[in-house]
Amino acid sequence: MLASTEFTSTGARQRRNRAALRVVACSGWSLLLWGGWAFVANLPFGLRAAAQAATAQGLLSLTVTFVMTALLEVVSRSCRGAVAKLVLPTAAAVAFHALATIGVHWAAGTPALAASVTPVILAGVVYSASYAAGLLLASHYEGRIPAPVARLLRRLQRRGPAGSSVQRSERGAVDPSSPRSMRRSAPPSGEGA
Repeated sequence: MLASTEFTSTGARQRRNRAALRVVACSGWSLLLWGGWAFVANLPFGLRAAAQAATAQGLLSLTVTFVMTALLEVVSRSCRGAVAKLVLPTAAAVAFHALATIGVHWAAGTPALAASVTPVILAGVVYSASYAAGLLLASHYEGRIPAPVARLLRRLQRRGPAGSSVQRSERGAVDPSSPRSMRRSAPPSGEGA
């Protein structure tokens, strides 16, 4: 049995916040990685060409990774069953990634289209499958917190950091009227003598 609805609604909000953070972090990493790669690969053609290629590839990677990761999160949440949670989000993300990558390169007139997009799409397949597998593992443990553990977690959340004797309000500020915050710890041995 799960604990109070307050605890579960806070948990749901924390899961959404963590999902949003994962989407932004993966997208930013993609911008830096693939934009940096495009810069290095095009540096022999001059600094301006390298910067232009890095900007184009970095923004494309940022956008595609953002949408792919958001798709993985949303589709995974709507699926039931382990196989569906692994296959459906991966298929949705890879389909979007392949269409977007091929479309952008085709519009740009890339001469060796298949050679240019195949490695990128394969990397997208590995990324999507790995991310979906991670979400599947995380969902396995979600919502399975026994009531005694949930009560302990609520008590720890109210108490504050481990070993803290300061009572905190709901916003995390020190509550000066609390008897706990008025206690003073003894000076370390060797001081005051």
